[in-house]
Amino acid sequence: MKAIYKRELRSYFGSMYGYVYLAFTLCVIGVYVTMNNLLNATSEMAYTFSDMAFISIFLVPVLTMRSFAEERRNKTDMFLLSLPLKPVEIVLGKYLATLSVFGIPVAVTAIYGLILRLFSDGAVLLGSIGSSLVAGVSYLLLGALLIAICMFISSLTDSVVLAAVGGFAAVLVLYFMDYAVLIATYADALLPDAASLLSFIALLVLCALLALISGLLSKSLMVGMIAAAATVIPLSGAYALWSESFTGLFAKVLTHLSAFATFSSMTLGAFSLGGLVFFLSAIFLCVYMTVQSLEKRRWNS
Repeated sequence: MKAIYKRELRSYFGSMYGYVYLAFTLCVIGVYVTMNNLLNATSEMAYTFSDMAFISIFLVPVLTMRSFAEERRNKTDMFLLSLPLKPVEIVLGKYLATLSVFGIPVAVTAIYGLILRLFSDGAVLLGSIGSSLVAGVSYLLLGALLIAICMFISSLTDSVVLAAVGGFAAVLVLYFMDYAVLIATYADALLPDAASLLSFIALLVLCALLALISGLLSKSLMVGMIAAAATVIPLSGAYALWSESFTGLFAKVLTHLSAFATFSSMTLGAFSLGGLVFFLSAIFLCVYMTVQSLEKRRWNS
């Protein structure tokens, strides 16, 4: 895994790719620090990290698009799979290298915060330092999840462009999930008598989409049908028995699945064990799916 980690870092900094990414990211961070901190005379970095979360929608797909797609296009993935390494070691090596590149601007932003505090006229409050630290860790967790998602999408194609577009689409869906929660909540308030039915239908559509994605990723109709049956049948039975409990359930499910909503709550200083477990679990799931994609590639070849 260490060799893959070093190889991946060399692929970033052996060319202009990594340097251009860092230069652009640090330039954007400088603009946010100027607007949020220098102009407002504050050393609180939470707002800067919140603004950076939006930019990560565009930056992370570009950072990860070459991770596996370019390997498949150049047929060098066969060389990696022929090495005495397990697929999980290859995936983790690439993942940790990409996360290291992503973490460099985060570390620089933390240094900005410390410099602002050292040269501020007021006293440095430990609570303010803690809130900025929580915001930085939360942003790093969000970036780690987005990297895991985009790397998984990159492992499914040999086109760098498709990997970038697919990663951007997936991250964009996560970002707009908060707006879907607002729409669902407004619909429940507008039609209270049909709130439970609307929530049930929305959950059915969500389950159908997840089953469809499962079938497409596995390239197996049977897997998609099993996934649909395993979700739709229990959901329908639950609605038949406890229909009233479905009121507002769809909005609650989306809220718990929203990475950006969890990040926002943690950035405000409410660092919770539940949020940490959510990010770590989602990262583990995406890395596991990437490993399985690579394993399938090995056996098919």
